[in-house]
Amino acid sequence: MTEAVVIEDKQIPIYPLTIVNCSGDTECYMSKGHQDFKSFMDSMREYGFDELGDWSAPSHQWWRTVPDRSGEYNVVYVLAEPHSRGAFPVTVMERR
Repeated sequence: MTEAVVIEDKQIPIYPLTIVNCSGDTECYMSKGHQDFKSFMDSMREYGFDELGDWSAPSHQWWRTVPDRSGEYNVVYVLAEPHSRGAFPVTVMERR
């Protein structure tokens, strides 16, 4: 059973901080879950990004995966309404 916290009467799973390349049209990295911003940025540096000056500040968003109709990828990430079907919280940074 995954640990969860309750926010606004909704159970939100707790995800481990794991940096994942989610680049497509723009270079971006994410971790599932609404991670602490400082910890996320520290993990980005450990991942190999010493200089983060040309990156956006980390943000909390909700995404879902959908099949990629172009065939280039198996799935793509799209913005989602919080707590909607298939949606999950993410922390993300994009290169500006």
